[in-house]
Amino acid sequence: MEKIGYRARIPVSGKDFADEKKRELWRREKGMLVLQFWSDEHCRTQVDVFIREPFDFDREHATAPDHAVVPGVVAKIVGWDTLLQMKREAGRPKDLLDLEMLEKIGRLK
Repeated sequence: MEKIGYRARIPVSGKDFADEKKRELWRREKGMLVLQFWSDEHCRTQVDVFIREPFDFDREHATAPDHAVVPGVVAKIVGWDTLLQMKREAGRPKDLLDLEMLEKIGRLK
């Protein structure tokens, strides 16, 4: 992430993020679902990296289209139904508000 100008919103080292036990501790104690990255250069595009997979990664990866993030960098974005399910399962007030707005957008399509 640093190579393309992104930094974690909270002070977490790559070594700590790679430690599965630490990620699980953050999930249990802080309710952490993702580690959020931001960039001054790409300020309109923040990136959330899950601390554990909330869906079948292989299936989602196989069906997700490629999206150009910055020149030369392509990312896969979860599908609409998967996004809605993740918001439901997270169940936090912010996620439920997001879910409500996403469902309204879905009805407009």
